[in-house]
Amino acid sequence: MLAHSNNQSINNRLALKNEYSEFKQNNKENKLKLYNPTIALNGHQGEIYTGKFSNEGYIYATAGHDKTILLWEVFEESCRNLTALQGHSNAILELTWSQDDSKIYSCSADKSVCIWDVYESKRIKKLKGHESFVNCLDNSKRGPEIVKINI
Repeated sequence: MLAHSNNQSINNRLALKNEYSEFKQNNKENKLKLYNPTIALNGHQGEIYTGKFSNEGYIYATAGHDKTILLWEVFEESCRNLTALQGHSNAILELTWSQDDSKIYSCSADKSVCIWDVYESKRIKKLKGHESFVNCLDNSKRGPEIVKINI
């Protein structure tokens, strides 16, 4: 679901947001079921270093050596890729979701932390200044959203 033009990009963003809202509405009772406990997610061009379900469990995000975050819908038989987020210049070592699942935070061997808008499928901010790899990060689970970064 990578955008090729501005109009297509807007349509893709709206489609992703609408699909996500519809999926949440249809599964309010949290009776989500993986079709298979072992799933092959083909799309990365290298090792995968991290993978996290969104807080509500509807989307799975993976990232790794290929410098790309892939978002997956894993509750359908097809286990399809929803979008790809690109913008790091080295391997992505960790990612985490925001409290409301609208953003993803990632850290990388490129000495940066990025904040991504899930619905817009784009990077919001790249935080630079670390002297070495940023190995992991986490955000607050309750209260004001604060990102904690460990190097």
